[in-house]
Amino acid sequence: MRSPDGMEMWQHGVYREIVPPEKVSFTFIWDEQPDHEMLVTITFSERGKKTEMVFRQEGFKSADERNDHEGGWSQSFDRFAAYLKKN
Repeated sequence: MRSPDGMEMWQHGVYREIVPPEKVSFTFIWDEQPDHEMLVTITFSERGKKTEMVFRQEGFKSADERNDHEGGWSQSFDRFAAYLKKN
C-alpha cells in the first residue's frame, strides 16, 4: 500500500476461514509490526438483487489506529464500487 505522501507500507496475512458465498476471514499484519496480528472478517448476505457486505476488523491498539484503517478501507471500497459500476 502507498500512502498519499508516497510511503510504502507492506502487510501480509493468512486466510483463516472461507465459507462460499457467506464469509471470508483473514489475519492482517503490518510487516514492520510482525507481533501485532489483527483479524478481518467479511460476511455476505443476499438482499434482494444486491449483496450486503459486513466488514469487521478487530485487534487495534488504539482508536487512532482504528481510524487510520477505516480511512484506508473506505478508499478501497470506493474504488471497488467504481470498478463494479464500469463492469
